[in-house]
Amino acid sequence: MIARTELEELKDMYCDCHKDVYGVKARWIYGTAVTVQELKGMLAQLEREYYVQVEEEKQRTARAEQAAREQIRVLMQYGAKDVAMAIRWLHEAQDTQGDNRFLDFDLGCEYGFIEGLLKNGL
Repeated sequence: MIARTELEELKDMYCDCHKDVYGVKARWIYGTAVTVQELKGMLAQLEREYYVQVEEEKQRTARAEQAAREQIRVLMQYGAKDVAMAIRWLHEAQDTQGDNRFLDFDLGCEYGFIEGLLKNGL
């Protein structure tokens, strides 16, 4: 087995991490003449960007879950007798066929959110 250099390993790591952040591998990195130090700096920047995206996703999910709760409250004001009925109405409106995980996805909520509402209420 041929030993790999630190630079080769860092390029592989950068390529994979780039996919986590941007959705596409950075295969172009293999054709560049970067130093180990430059690549470490590029990896550190990718890591910062990754954590920014994670935080933004948490905020989007929290807003989506708040909006879903509000939708359920409104449906209950319009006649749904309980949370379960309001969720059934949401399934009909979203055409999710009664699949709570699909409704979670469709509303932009964390998986298990709808099941949690059915179990614990609003």
